Amino acid sequence: MRFLLSNLRFYLEFYKFDGFRFDGATSMLYHDHGLGHGFGGDYPDYFSLGVDTDSLTYLTLANDMIHEVYPDAITIAEVRMLLCDNFYKDTWAQFRCLVRLNDC
Repeated sequence: MRFLLSNLRFYLEFYKFDGFRFDGATSMLYHDHGLGHGFGGDYPDYFSLGVDTDSLTYLTLANDMIHEVYPDAITIAEVRMLLCDNFYKDTWAQFRCLVRLNDC
């Protein structure tokens, strides 16, 4: 974890990055990688044994460190959420849902 955090700091200080986007945060945060179920917004979706606490700790520390070094930085954690009924059936359905929501 220290290695990953030091890399973030290096990019902020040396290359003057103004933010980071963490793609696939759902895959990091859940042991099942967010596959096979939707997220209804209830507490069990976010606070259960299915949550990978190491990943959650990393993202929390990364966000805190980034804003400590550069308070105006932008951090984005991209997550995949249930956008329509057929979202998880196959890869093509996932692509359609991400490109055009009204195709779902």
